[in-house]
Amino acid sequence: MDRSTVRKALLYENTRGGLVRCLLCERRCIISEGSTGFCGTRINMDGVLYTLVYGDISAISVNPIEKGCLF
Repeated sequence: MDRSTVRKALLYENTRGGLVRCLLCERRCIISEGSTGFCGTRINMDGVLYTLVYGDISAISVNPIEKGCLF
């Protein structure tokens, strides 16, 4: 796990017994300690949700400027 991309997540809430509920998508995963959510990008460490992909590129596309005639 690359520590430069691990940050505390913003969209979550604590529930009972060290579980956290991720609020990022419509799945609303309830994640136990040491586990990741369905997406595999968020992990519960000691009752705090962390994102594992902070700052990573999620999509890239080659889109040339010269798409056709300008006149």
